[in-house]
Order: sequence, then C-alpha cells, then structure tokens
Amino acid sequence: MAELTQQMEFAMKQFNKLQKLKKEVENNKLDNRNDVQVLRKKIASLNQELIYSKQDMEQTKQAYDTAKSLFDTQTSQKEQYVQHLTIISENHKKEQEKQLSQLMSAMKMPNLNTIVSQEDNK
Repeated sequence: MAELTQQMEFAMKQFNKLQKLKKEVENNKLDNRNDVQVLRKKIASLNQELIYSKQDMEQTKQAYDTAKSLFDTQTSQKEQYVQHLTIISENHKKEQEKQLSQLMSAMKMPNLNTIVSQEDNK
C-alpha cells in the first residue's frame, strides 16, 4: 500500500509538472509578449501612415506631371514665338536695307530740277 501511495504521489508530481509546463507553453505565446505587442502596434500605425503617404505621393506625382506638361507646352510656344519673331526681324531688316538702298540710289540720281533746267538750256 505504501508503494501504491508513492506511485500516486509520483504520478501527481508528474501531473503537476506537466500542468506547469503546459501553462508555461500557453503563456509563452507571441501575443503575450510586450515587445511583440509594441512592434505590432507600430507596424499597424506605419501601415496607416503608408496609405496616406502613398496617396500624397500619387497626388504629388500627378501635380508634377501636370506642371511638367504645362512647362513643356509653354517652352514649345516660346520657342515658336522666338522663331516667328526672328523671321519677322530678318524680313524687316531686309526691307529696311532695301529701302535704304533705294534711298541711296535716289540720292545718287540727278535731281529732277537739274534735269529740267538742263533741258531748258538746250
């Protein structure tokens, strides 16, 4: 009977030991660790911030693309205007040179009054 009591006590000790190990295993879950909980909260917070950052990035990219398109259009227009102005300026310069040449030729020609008086003298 003493042997049976010893076996029962040993079995109870083993049972209690197994219960304690089982409880330790259950308590050793990641969810129960403070550092894991803190990291998960930080990750969740960053996920929310990433959503807003991505939206902001996309809006900023769209604004950049719009501004770049406007800039390119205005640059192209400016270049066309400069080319047009260059053509107008060159044509104006040629016309002025032509008029100046005509004026210079007219100044070298004998005066009509001189021609008329010369004919009168004949």
